[in-house]
Amino acid sequence: AVKHPDWLFCPEKGADMSEKIKQIDIHNLANWLYRKVCTTSPGGDYVIDNLVEFMKIYKVDGYSFDGYYLPPTICYCEYCSKLYKKETGRELPEKQDMNSIAYRVYNIWACDKLEDWHRKLSVRLKELNPEAALYTWSINAGRYGQLLTSPRGMSSRMNLIYDAATMEW
Repeated sequence: AVKHPDWLFCPEKGADMSEKIKQIDIHNLANWLYRKVCTTSPGGDYVIDNLVEFMKIYKVDGYSFDGYYLPPTICYCEYCSKLYKKETGRELPEKQDMNSIAYRVYNIWACDKLEDWHRKLSVRLKELNPEAALYTWSINAGRYGQLLTSPRGMSSRMNLIYDAATMEW
């Protein structure tokens, strides 16, 4: 995070993440958004590279992503900002609001980007070990998050990427 603060999920529009990570205790669980890598950034590929390397070294045969969903806010990192504009012709929404069409369009786009990342991870792992498994709880993340700021359930396509997608309850 210190070497590549631009790879971090940026939950505040205009925030300088290199300054943010100096100001907060990233070990405090309440600050989890400030230590999350944005999968749209080069950090997303870096995470995949590390998971592949870990699998090679330790002969791990799969990974569990305990509800690896979209965070309940917008990522304003430079990578999301540029890619969102390029792919949708829109600016990122100003705020999270499930009643806003702009935010709902962003949510669909962000879900697609996360799905792309999981697909890339799955392909890379299965190149190394065709029987490698991805597992997650894919429905009901965070219990009732869908009533607040994010639909939270993964798409059917996303569930098909996993080898064992299950409901939380």
